[in-house]
Amino acid sequence: MDSIIENGVEKDDYLIDDSALAYKTEDGIVIITGCWHSGICNIVDYACKVCKDDRIIDIVGGLHLLNPEKIRMDAIIAFFKEHKPLHMHACHCTDLASKIALSQVVNVEESGVGLTLQYE
Repeated sequence: MDSIIENGVEKDDYLIDDSALAYKTEDGIVIITGCWHSGICNIVDYACKVCKDDRIIDIVGGLHLLNPEKIRMDAIIAFFKEHKPLHMHACHCTDLASKIALSQVVNVEESGVGLTLQYE
């Protein structure tokens, strides 16, 4: 999670209007969100911290990546290269170029209305 300096004190940087669900299974965690306003890497880091597990089975949601700057996209790709999620279901607010870039390091799968995913 990123941090901020507030009154000279370093604190975790929470974005109040953002929410996500981390579902913990025996094989790892599934992270589900509507839109990653606080940053995909921040949410994944926090889910791993809360669940005390860094094995990521799937990431589902809108990644809030619409024409991101190259430096940002490179950092996100490096993050996922290190964290190695098994699957990613990128939804709304994720452009095709970002999905293609992420597919270099993550198994990016189709998602849409009617998709059913099952985890045990």
